[in-house]
Amino acid sequence: MKPKNTLKSFYTLSSVMLVAVLLMAGCASKVETATQEKPGNTAPPAAVAPPEPVELTFYPQTLCTLSDEEFASRYSGPVKKKFPNITIKKVDCIKGSLTDLAAGGNLPDIMLVGVTNMLNFLDVNLPLDLNAPLKEGGIDLQKIDPKVVGYVRSFGEHNEMFAMPIYLNTFATFYNKSIFDKFGVAYPKDGMTWPDMIDLAKKLSRTDNGTQYYGLQMRNTKRLQTQMALGFVDPKTSNSLIQSAGWRTFFETWKQMDDVPGNLPNEKDFLGGALNMFVKDQNLAMLADIQLSSASLESLSKSGGDWDVISFPVFKEKPKVGVGVGADALIVTKGSKHVKEAVNALSVYLSNEVQDDWTKQGFLTVLNNNEIKKNYMLEKPLYKGKNTKAFYYNEIADAYRVSPYDDIAKKAYDAALKEYIYGKMDLNTMLRETEEKTNKLIEAEMH
Repeated sequence: MKPKNTLKSFYTLSSVMLVAVLLMAGCASKVETATQEKPGNTAPPAAVAPPEPVELTFYPQTLCTLSDEEFASRYSGPVKKKFPNITIKKVDCIKGSLTDLAAGGNLPDIMLVGVTNMLNFLDVNLPLDLNAPLKEGGIDLQKIDPKVVGYVRSFGEHNEMFAMPIYLNTFATFYNKSIFDKFGVAYPKDGMTWPDMIDLAKKLSRTDNGTQYYGLQMRNTKRLQTQMALGFVDPKTSNSLIQSAGWRTFFETWKQMDDVPGNLPNEKDFLGGALNMFVKDQNLAMLADIQLSSASLESLSKSGGDWDVISFPVFKEKPKVGVGVGADALIVTKGSKHVKEAVNALSVYLSNEVQDDWTKQGFLTVLNNNEIKKNYMLEKPLYKGKNTKAFYYNEIADAYRVSPYDDIAKKAYDAALKEYIYGKMDLNTMLRETEEKTNKLIEAEMH
């Protein structure tokens, strides 16, 4: 038996030798690696083939008058810059219905549509559900205003995403400063409520030198309806919802506005005539509406009208809650052979760079980005010195649940509003009869 100190020496020597062997092996490995990495000793990496050229067809359904130059600047150019292999070709709008387009057998890859008209496109089975393609393309929906995403999803029964919103429609109250000056009334301010605006209308609705001046009007019931998030029809039962407390408040609010002495327009000018009253006749002090066209505002300015904007009126119970979602969006059509490339284009349109550029031109960003919003209309001389923050002062209202019969109900409700406003029916009778009429119309449509 060897003494302990001998064993200890043996193990110590063995350990030293083992470490030496490992170090030598490591050095050899490094030498070998270094030798392998010398130029000329490795095979060159395989060449990556450039992506195949792809042409996407783009149908600008909401902007059929868009010039080739504007299309190139706004839609095709930015995509070509990021993805040189993708060419986007504008398709001229055709005469006829969406059914004619769908039946043509040559659908475009991408269509620019208004999200409030999504049911029309779903009726002819055009839009592709983008949930999976967007995820695969790395597009994060959380950077978009959730109210906008929620509204688009409201058109699907299973949370489908049938369109990608790319910019917002904006709403505000346009006012004629000249009328305020004429009657010595202080200008309105952002954040005013419906009662505030109706009280202000009382000071402006009057006859002067034979001209009737009106205080406040709207020209589309959708503004107030979406602000209150009122559904027209119960999607489960397909019955009218007009008897709800919300719709009663809707009709009462409109009546309070038109009950202001001197503020009720002629029946022929109800709703549709408000724009001419503001722009052409210049006898309407305030118009709560969607962003007016540049042509209308330029006409107003050239004829001496001094105008500006404040935020859309709100309810006391929901301050800062404005009109519901109004937006243009892109759908990728079913059957497109270039879905991946179409999603690549969508990713470009949602980039900060493009969204900022569009916002400066008057197409408000869909992104949750206040810095971009501040640039709204920055490059539009028409809005220089105007209160452009009014267009994004309020938040977007919650989405309401849409139904395939909303258009039928809206026509019935608009007709009922006119009957009520001009005193042809009391509120309770109007609500009851309109509910019955709407349900019959829907039943006939279903069968």
